[in-house]
Amino acid sequence: MLTIETIGHIDKYSVQQSALMLLSRDITGHCISKLTVRDDTYIVTTRLSINDVGAYSARPLGKTQRKLAPALPTLEHKRQLRELIRESFYRAYVAATGDAPAWGSLTGVKPASVASRLLKTHKTPSKVLTILQKQYHVSPRRADLCLQAALASREYQAMLQPNDISVYVGIPFCPSRCRYCSFVSQSTQRELPLIEPYLQALYREIKQKASLIAGNKQRIVNLYIGGGTPTVLSAVQLDALLTKLACSLDLSSLREYTVEAGRPETCDDERLRILRDHGVTRVSVNPQSMHQSVLDAIGRKHSVQDVYKAVETVRKIGFSALNMDLIAGLPNDNLSGFQETLGAVQAFAPENITVHTMANKKGATANRDAPIIPQNNSHPSRMLNHTLQALPPQYHPYYLYRLKQMAENGENVGWCKRGTECGYNICIMDELHTVIGLGAGAASKIHRRHGEIIRQANPKYPVDYIHRMNV
Repeated sequence: MLTIETIGHIDKYSVQQSALMLLSRDITGHCISKLTVRDDTYIVTTRLSINDVGAYSARPLGKTQRKLAPALPTLEHKRQLRELIRESFYRAYVAATGDAPAWGSLTGVKPASVASRLLKTHKTPSKVLTILQKQYHVSPRRADLCLQAALASREYQAMLQPNDISVYVGIPFCPSRCRYCSFVSQSTQRELPLIEPYLQALYREIKQKASLIAGNKQRIVNLYIGGGTPTVLSAVQLDALLTKLACSLDLSSLREYTVEAGRPETCDDERLRILRDHGVTRVSVNPQSMHQSVLDAIGRKHSVQDVYKAVETVRKIGFSALNMDLIAGLPNDNLSGFQETLGAVQAFAPENITVHTMANKKGATANRDAPIIPQNNSHPSRMLNHTLQALPPQYHPYYLYRLKQMAENGENVGWCKRGTECGYNICIMDELHTVIGLGAGAASKIHRRHGEIIRQANPKYPVDYIHRMNV
């Protein structure tokens, strides 16, 4: 465990976030972050002592300084000070390890938000790239990812009207639980009796929220049904759910209707035709890997052949967009295996490809026995670098995010063919407008005037959600 001491400031959180992004959980050591102010010059010094079987040197010093204008608004002053603290920690980390992470001193879920902020201050794209690389120490490739995602967000935002919203519907059930998964999802092998009571509770919430949406004269432009695996529902249940949504909500302004079919073994002809007949435009079929040994290692119950069958059925029935998810750094995988997987997925020519990085999440099933840790030969960072070479120019990045404890300090990136960006993903990631969340584990983000965002979360677990909706 890394202990943290601050001197001259109380922003221990910024130090902790840098440590979580850059250091593994089992690192032990001590960090002292010190702020000194001389006139308008803020100087942050970081002393970092870490020990991981002799891999790191002792007590490196990271020092960085910046002039902060006295007239800066309080929030902007705090933001710049946070950046200074994180940059100092980054410099200490580099001095200790000799490693220069691709994401530099950036922390947080949304690295592209920095590029978006810079664009809003009338910085040119080339200037944004320079600032990301020089001030935040981001590698050229990742800086370009940030910029492309920010530009896609800006382009999509220009199409939105003030009363536009998105709606998310959560179905927290899967055929089986993947070992890496930390989402609130229940295996139907154990929780099948819960599904029907859950749907009845969900219908009640749909009715309640539909009344509020209509009363506020809001226009639904994106509808996203995720999970879990929504297509784990029976054909009858799936048809009933989509019918309830169509009867309760005004979907006449929809630009995009997504359902995460997710597991290939649930993508049968009957279910997919129900989706198409209800106006679904975008579906996800998520193989994660195209190697059976990898699928077996992560607890997937489908075969590689199931992926081929699912994609064939999706194309036969006809949808505007197909998304396919992959994960870099899975156990039993290696660089050549990942390259083969990506090549196989590209051969399907999906409109969207989402590439995730393996993350050791606290809520994952694996952490209840042994954590899933990428093998030494999996090289997730090399896998991610391969996507940067293999996907353009046919695909371009349109949104990205990062999580703590990602393997080799990686990222999750959504890639798409031009004109097939998933608007919901952009809106939820960049908080472009109100998102109404329905179902267990779903959260609504309500946009108020003056930029205020109010978050309202539903109970995480289906049993608790059912109880609330029955009260």
